[in-house]
Amino acid sequence: MTSLSTSLQEALDWGTTEGITFAPEKYELIHFSRRKDDQDPSRTPSVVAGPITVSEN
Repeated sequence: MTSLSTSLQEALDWGTTEGITFAPEKYELIHFSRRKDDQDPSRTPSVVAGPITVSEN
């Protein structure tokens, strides 16, 4: 999930540069996987960028 965290941070930085604000409470993560091990909700990955953490609901 490192690449997603990096992409999120880049989007946030771009928004700051352009004067755009985002609504973190509306962020949503949908995690698709074919592996059975990844279907355990307690093992669902999160995306973190600065103070923002986006988790699967």
